[in-house]
Parts: sequence; C-alpha cells; structure tokens
Amino acid sequence: MSSSDAVTVELSSLSSEEQAEFKTQKMKMFKFTVAVCIVYGLIAFISLIVIFLTSWGKRVLYNDMFPFFITFIIGTIVIVVWLANEIYNFQPKKPKDAISYDAEMCPDYWKLENIDNKSFVDENGKQYFNGKINKNHFKYKCSLDTAIFDTKKLQDFDNDKQENQKKNFKIGSNGRLYTNLDNKAKTGIKDDSQYEAFKSHAANMNGYTYANDSLSANNNLALSDGNETFNPQKVPMSCDTVYPMYLSMMDSENVKKNPSEPSNRYRCAYSKACGISWTEAGCSA
Repeated sequence: MSSSDAVTVELSSLSSEEQAEFKTQKMKMFKFTVAVCIVYGLIAFISLIVIFLTSWGKRVLYNDMFPFFITFIIGTIVIVVWLANEIYNFQPKKPKDAISYDAEMCPDYWKLENIDNKSFVDENGKQYFNGKINKNHFKYKCSLDTAIFDTKKLQDFDNDKQENQKKNFKIGSNGRLYTNLDNKAKTGIKDDSQYEAFKSHAANMNGYTYANDSLSANNNLALSDGNETFNPQKVPMSCDTVYPMYLSMMDSENVKKNPSEPSNRYRCAYSKACGISWTEAGCSA
C-alpha cells in the first residue's frame, strides 16, 4: 500500500485490535534495526580483529581496502540513524477505503475545502478542539456554497413558508446557519445513548465540549449567536459547515459497536437536523 492510499491517524482513534497490530509492526521494525546493528557490528568487530592480529589483515584490509572501510563505517552510521528515525516517527495509518469511499463527500452542492490547523487557534492561543479529538479527522470541511445558497434569500424564503414546512436551521446574528440539538426527533435518532453521542460529535465540530451533561466553549472561535445562549439541552450545530471525515469516522465507530446500525447514522442525523440533502452519504433531508 503506497502512502497516497492511506492517511495518518492517531493511535487513540484505532480499535484495540488495530492498536495491537500497530505495536506489533513497530516492534518488528525495532527488532529489524537491532538485527542490522548486530550484523554490521559483527562485521566491523571481526575486521578489526583480523587487522590487529594478522599481517594479511594489516596489508589487505587496512592498507589496500582503507577507503572501503571508511565508506562502510559511514554507511553503517547513516543506515542505523535512518532506521532509528523511521521507528521514532512511525505513525499508524489507515487505508482510505477503510474510512469509506464517501468520507470526503459533501452535502449536495456544497464545497470541499482543505483546512489549515492554524485556523483552529484563536487570538489567545486556545485550541478549537478539546484534547481528546483526533485533528486528522478535520483536515477537510464542507461549506455551504454562497454562490448557490444566499443566507438572506434562504431566510426570506423560509419566512414565507407555513410553520410545518420550515427548515430546522436558524440564521444567527453573524449570518451563520445553525440549529440547536434540543430533541431526538429532530435528528431521527431514537436511541438515547446514540443521541448523546451525536450531541457530543456536534459539539466537537463547533468548538465545544459536551460531556457529563455540561457544555463549554473551547475557544473564541466556537459557533455563537449573540441572540441565543447555548446549554446542554440546546447544543449548537452549524448548518453551513460540516467536517465529513470526522462524521464518517464516527459512523464507522458506531457500526463497530452496533453492527446492525446503518453506516451513515450520524451523517444522516446531521442532514435531517439541518434539513439538507447529503446524497453521497445516502441521506435525504
């Protein structure tokens, strides 16, 4: 498998079996490096014994082959240092197919953008994510294409509808589209534990930490609206920005724990809660 066919992930994001496999691979690399050091060391040691104890060794190995031995020693040092560096920087990887083919697919007519990790740090140096989050899942985001969807027109269009036809999103004082996770019916999730998990995922994507029935903003970049205060019963979730790889991984983890679950549970919960279509993920509003 080439490096282009896999993505680097954090060890904590792997299952116990995958972590054990990673540690086994790293141990094999370590043992191989030790074996290489032993082989090269034995060759160097035997050569020195021959040079010091035999006239043939002094004449042939030391005098005639001196350039060879200098090259050999330098090459040995380079190889050992390179192998040691490979072990030190060895990171767990997953093939993209293991994450799923649609992990980087956006809701219908949205734009996929590459994200610079620096954009998640606020002016005070605080991180957008809490310490338990795998930042590799946030390398891409899907954004509402404003060339197709104008938030002001969406608002006017929504206001003209009957109440039972309105979309679930709100338009905040800063022009951002968002919704509050304040009931399970909005998401289509019936199981309480899965709904709690989805609230946690939504909080993570929007700069909050939701745990133990508490909600707190991680930094000043967290989703906000001057007209509303969020709380554990009203967890905010952006409806104009979503992180597809993160939700795809959360869907994957959910299926591992609950094999009978659909593979798009949380992406479809997002789709339903915001009233948007996500065809590539198999979800309709």
